[in-house]
Amino acid sequence: MRTGLLLLNVSAAVALTVLTVDSGAWGAEAQGGLPRRDDFDSKLSLDWEIIRPDPSHVSLKSHPGKLTITTQYGSIHQAQTTAKNLYFIKMPEGVDDFVVTTCVEDLLPETAWQQTGLLFYEDDDNFFKWVRDYTSQGFPVLNAHYEIDQKFKGAISPVEVS
Repeated sequence: MRTGLLLLNVSAAVALTVLTVDSGAWGAEAQGGLPRRDDFDSKLSLDWEIIRPDPSHVSLKSHPGKLTITTQYGSIHQAQTTAKNLYFIKMPEGVDDFVVTTCVEDLLPETAWQQTGLLFYEDDDNFFKWVRDYTSQGFPVLNAHYEIDQKFKGAISPVEVS
C-alpha cells in the first residue's frame, strides 16, 4: 500500500507544503522509521515513488519550500491510466494504523472532474481517494471514491463545499 497525492485535470500550479505519515501511538523504531516528513526544502528528502513521471511539470524552485506540480489532463478511473506525476510513499510492512497529513495550496477546482487530494494506492485498479472534486453538476465537493479490480465502487458521502 502506498499513500500519496492526487492532482488531476487542473491547469494551474499546485503547491504541497508538507506530508507527514505517522503511525499514531506506536514509536518510530517499531514502525520502520515513522513518522516521516518532507518539507520540500529545495530537494525531496523522502524516497518518493512517482507514477508516470514528467519532470517538466514539477518544481521545487518555483515556490521554495513546496513541491509544485503543474498538472496535466489524466485519470486513473477504471481502464484509464493516464494521470502523471502521482507522488507516493510506500508504507512500511506491518503498519495498519496511521495518520497522514497533507496541505495543498492555491487550488480550487472549477471544471468537471478537476480534483486534488490524498490517494491510498495499490495500483491503477485498486485505490481509495479523498479529494476536493468539481462535479459534472457544476459545484465543488469533498468526495471519497474507491475502485477494486478496476471496478468503480462509487462516491461515498459527497459533501458540497464552497
